Amino acid sequence: MANELDYAYAAGLIDGEGCIGVYNQTCPTTKTRRRYILTLRVSMSNWESPLWMKNTFGGNYRSYTNLGYGKKVMYTWSMSTKIAGEFLKRILPYLKVKQRQAELAIEFQDKKKKGGWKKIAVMEAERILSDAIKADKRRLI
Repeated sequence: MANELDYAYAAGLIDGEGCIGVYNQTCPTTKTRRRYILTLRVSMSNWESPLWMKNTFGGNYRSYTNLGYGKKVMYTWSMSTKIAGEFLKRILPYLKVKQRQAELAIEFQDKKKKGGWKKIAVMEAERILSDAIKADKRRLI
């Protein structure tokens, strides 16, 4: 069971080595519809923290060779959709750098739960929130 110190540490990992994003993907069940999906990711060349994230909070863990980064093996923890939204709510008070991105991502996920994919207005809101998160990321660079 995660405690508040675990959530604070996770926020630091997200702030420093993580990514909060809303991505446009092909729906895996229909293969034709597009959908937006909230995804959190922490990637680093050290395996311990991403594996700790998986063991502590769930989600996915994988390793891969990053050909564009000196062929180092990279380790990634990720979490998507409503689970990611709930996780962001828990770490929000501890985020410093990516707090605004997290707020937008939480708003995206909360609106998505209410409307589904059938309404064009919901899809447009998703696109706007996805663009807002991307713009906020560019602001930090």
